[in-house]
Amino acid sequence: MKYVFFPSLILVFTPIILQAQSKCEQATGYINNFQFSSAIHELDNCYQDDIDNPNYLFKKGYCFAKLGQFEDAKSQFEKLLQIDSNHIQVLNQLGVLLEKENDFKGALLVYQKLINLDSANGYYYQRKAQIFDKNGQPYSAVATFHQAISYNSRDVESITSIARILFELENYEQAINFIDQGLAIQPNNAKLLAYKMKVSYQIENYYDVIETAQHYFQQGYDSTFSLTKVIGISLFHEKHITESIQTLEKVYSVQESEIVAYFIGIGYRESGNHHKSVEYLNKAIDKGVSNNLSTYYTNLAISYEEQEMYAEAIKAYQTAYKSSKENILLYHLARNYDLYYKDKKTAVEYYEKYLLTQDSDNVSYMNYSEHRISELKEYIHFDIDTLN
Repeated sequence: MKYVFFPSLILVFTPIILQAQSKCEQATGYINNFQFSSAIHELDNCYQDDIDNPNYLFKKGYCFAKLGQFEDAKSQFEKLLQIDSNHIQVLNQLGVLLEKENDFKGALLVYQKLINLDSANGYYYQRKAQIFDKNGQPYSAVATFHQAISYNSRDVESITSIARILFELENYEQAINFIDQGLAIQPNNAKLLAYKMKVSYQIENYYDVIETAQHYFQQGYDSTFSLTKVIGISLFHEKHITESIQTLEKVYSVQESEIVAYFIGIGYRESGNHHKSVEYLNKAIDKGVSNNLSTYYTNLAISYEEQEMYAEAIKAYQTAYKSSKENILLYHLARNYDLYYKDKKTAVEYYEKYLLTQDSDNVSYMNYSEHRISELKEYIHFDIDTLN
C-alpha cells in the first residue's frame, strides 16, 4: 500500500490544533489568576466541539462556583457525575456548594459518600462534623470530630471545634482536656489560648486565666473586650487589685457593663477608695438588668458602712433584702440600725428576725445576735427605768 501525504493539509490543521491548545492553556491561566469569567469564555471556545469533556465540565463548574453562580456550578457538576459518579474532586466541590446553600442534608449525603469511598480520610469526617455543628447537632458534631481525630491525631482544627462545642454546652472539665491536647500540638494557637482563658474563668481557676493571658499577649495577639473582662475579673480574684481596676476601667470606657462596673467598685473598696467604690457600684445598679442587683446593693451597703455612713448603708441593705430575701442581710440591717440609732428597738427586731431564720451557715452571727439582743434589752429596760 502506498501512503500519500498532503503537506497542505498538515499546514492547515496544525495551526488549528495549536490554537485550541493555546486557548485551553489561556483558560487555565485565567483560573490561576482568579479571572473566572474570562476563563469560562475561553473554556467554551476551547471545548465547543467537546462539551461533555470531563475536564471542561469540572473547570467550568469550578469557575461558576467561584463566581457565586451556584446553580450553574451544580449543573456542570451533575453532568460530570453522570459520567463518573465517584469523581472525588466533583463530590468535594459539590459538598462545599451545598453547605454554603445551607442544604445540610444534601451536604451530609455527599460527605458520607466520600467517606464510603475513602473511609480512612479524616478530612471527610471533619467536613461532615462541621455540617452537624452548623445544623445545630452538637453531639453528632463532637462524635464525628472524634472520628476525624482518630485518623489524624494532630488535627488541631477538629480538636479546637470539640473544645468550643463543649464550652458552649458548659461541659468545662472535658473542654479543658481538649484545649490542653490542642496546645500540646500548637502551644501558641490563639483560639485555644482564648478558650483556655474562658474555660478556666468558668471553673474559677483564675490563676490559669492570668498565666494563659501572659502567654497570649507575649505572642502579640489582640484581646477582645469579653476576654479583657475575664482577665480583669480574674486579676481581682487573685488579689491583683490595682491591675484589675486598670484593666476593667479600659473595658468600661469603651463598653459600659454592669458586671464590669461592679468589679471596679469592689476593687476600689478593697483598695480603700470608698468614694470611687460607691461611684462604680451605683453605676452597676443603674445599669443592672440581671439577677445580681441584690449583690450590687449589698456591696454598696458595705462600702457605705465602712465609711460609717450607716443611714445610706441601711437603705442599700433594705433594697438588697427586698430583692433577694437573703437571711444574712437581716443581720447586717440589725447591726447598722444598732450602730446608727440611739433607739435600739428596731435593731432588736431585726436581730430577732435573723434568729428566726436559724442560719446554720453563720453560727457566729447567730450567737452574736442572741448575745446582743440580751444586752440591748437590758439597755432598753435601764433606759425606761431612768426615765421613770
